[in-house]
Amino acid sequence: MATVVAVVAALAAACCFAVAAVMQQAAAASEPENASLRPRLFLGLLRRPLWLAGAEM
Repeated sequence: MATVVAVVAALAAACCFAVAAVMQQAAAASEPENASLRPRLFLGLLRRPLWLAGAEM
């Protein structure tokens, strides 16, 4: 029984991680390309609710 719980928990964690990564990528894709590798990109992402929701997952 403990193994089943562990497998279900691992699958749920993997799904949450995947959804969070997609949310953050979608928000980052909408930022301008000239902001890449600059602190401005991170500051812009901090203002996007979708990116923040992905970071909180």
